[in-house]
Amino acid sequence: MPRVSDAHRRQMIDRITEATLERARARGLHEISMADIIEASGLSAGAIYGYFSGKDELIRAVATRAFEIRLTALAVAAEERPVRPPADVLGELMRTLAVPRGSGLVVQVWALATVSDPMAQLAQEAYGRVSTAVAGYLAAWFADGDEGPLLSPADAHRRAVLLTPAVAGLLQAWILRPVMAPDRDADYEASMRAVMTAVAGPAAH
Repeated sequence: MPRVSDAHRRQMIDRITEATLERARARGLHEISMADIIEASGLSAGAIYGYFSGKDELIRAVATRAFEIRLTALAVAAEERPVRPPADVLGELMRTLAVPRGSGLVVQVWALATVSDPMAQLAQEAYGRVSTAVAGYLAAWFADGDEGPLLSPADAHRRAVLLTPAVAGLLQAWILRPVMAPDRDADYEASMRAVMTAVAGPAAH
């Protein structure tokens, strides 16, 4: 049997995950089935099951794909010199996390996490990865940020770890804003930037 190239495998996975996204946005994660995804992708059941064991694994792949871009952006920001301030970097991250009106895909994952063990595991993994990326960026800012507090590496790490849960909570609230505060994006973003400017300043003693 001929070996499938990495490029072809990536193309197939992208096609299947895009079909999953399309149907999830139209019908909701809890409503879609593998038959829906097969129909949307135009592939055979055998082709899809050759890459994914079922719906839960597909949703995991879709979520991972969505987060990879965001996490990469934070890692790049942490390597910049001088490191840009959190109000700018996390403001950009917030905009990439914007959920299109009427879809609420990420919100659906959080909701399903309360009743589904696989979705709960997915949500916990996503939170862990985001927290790690945020902590890495914040540590870089506190140690080497442009007009930052210029803490020692050890103090920068301790402060980043201390503040990461709060920052991650702010990002979660931003994701939920289409449900909790529709049509208030500008006000919410201004408030978030003000908070990030405050927490990024000199450490309190």
